Amino acid sequence: MKEFTPDKYLGHKINRISRSIDRYFDRKRCSKNECIPRSQGMMIGYIMDNPDRNIFQKDIEAEFHLSGATVTNMLKSLALVSLAAQAI
Repeated sequence: MKEFTPDKYLGHKINRISRSIDRYFDRKRCSKNECIPRSQGMMIGYIMDNPDRNIFQKDIEAEFHLSGATVTNMLKSLALVSLAAQAI
């Protein structure tokens, strides 16, 4: 079993606090689905900053240190936003 050290605990706490702050400001800024969350905007920026190469899900996972499930959900959400925008 892995040893749980204070350093790992502190890093985990900082990460959770950072994500909570991001979600808080996204809720304040993006009421009623009027915009996309900052994390999805950063993902779009990464894709647009690399027009000369094919970007795969694994590239996004590695760039932003996210799990596969998280990136999948973000991409699905962006696809829904795109479809909604096309319908309007």
